[in-house]
Amino acid sequence: MLEALEQIDRQVTNGDAQVLSADLFAEYNAALLTGTNYAPEVKPGELREHSVVVGTYRGAPPEDCEYLLEQLATWLEGDTFKSDDPDIQFALTVASAVYAHLYLAWIHPFGDGNGRTARLVEYLILARSEAIPIPAAHLLSNHYHLTRDQYYRELDRTSRSNNATGFLQYAIQGLLDGLREEIETVRTEQLNVTWINYVHETMAQFPASPARDRQRALVLALPSNVTIPKKALPGLNTDLAAAYAKAGDREMVRQRAGRVRLIPLDDASYPGYFTQPWSQKTDSDGAIGAKRWTRRASRIAPQWHVRSVLGRGQKRPAHLRARRRVRSQPGPRALLYRVSAILTTATAG
Repeated sequence: MLEALEQIDRQVTNGDAQVLSADLFAEYNAALLTGTNYAPEVKPGELREHSVVVGTYRGAPPEDCEYLLEQLATWLEGDTFKSDDPDIQFALTVASAVYAHLYLAWIHPFGDGNGRTARLVEYLILARSEAIPIPAAHLLSNHYHLTRDQYYRELDRTSRSNNATGFLQYAIQGLLDGLREEIETVRTEQLNVTWINYVHETMAQFPASPARDRQRALVLALPSNVTIPKKALPGLNTDLAAAYAKAGDREMVRQRAGRVRLIPLDDASYPGYFTQPWSQKTDSDGAIGAKRWTRRASRIAPQWHVRSVLGRGQKRPAHLRARRRVRSQPGPRALLYRVSAILTTATAG
């Protein structure tokens, strides 16, 4: 499976993405079954010659499989799933990928590996579309795997009712959830990199010394939105503990770098962080108290509001002051509405 996915990635990157056809479906099936265990009567890449029952559903008659695959490929590559509107095209691309998976599962044309073949075709449609980044084209397959029981329930319900809307909604919701998780992961990494760069740029303005290195290590080790007792600061990581073991406890008290706290702004459309200066006083538990900085993060990305005692009175670097608006992503209801609006046209094909 991995080799087949890598081959699709190379083809899409080089602009040589395959066109859907019955021969391509057979080629994918042969590639997926090669080197695996399967029943003696199964012939990789060849259409089955016997009837098959999957759960409560009976697959298409073997003599009809070739014709059905040709019709499916023609329908998926036709004008039904094409639009000049980028938003509609995105919805059509997702719908065509899900329909390809669903109808291959229904036809069940091969003796084995039909589900894997369906997921591979689905991946190809998403990856070549440019509507979804290649690294995210696997999200539908992941969704089916993570919700395997629901996947079979939805497939069985759709087979009984001959209505694909329920399975389509289930798949789209999983894709949206996966995209949100991917976006959040990327944003978190961007914020971490921005914070690390800011700390290094700020500390570079001070003379090189062991004290500066300890301060920098301390700031980078601080977790976000957590008040750390003063005595626990050296224990944030082993390198910090070793550094302050040599410097002594008085050095920790003297260094104002320890009086910094990261606070996430969860209510912003693009999660941002600002640092909050800590006061000299401590609470009853020995944790350093904090003065609230009331300025809120704007709805921009990747804007950071950083006020650190390390860089007090200094301007933030230009790349931190840049304002770039974030384009809002369609919610599940909006996307489901768009897809449902074209279901009648799509199913008419």
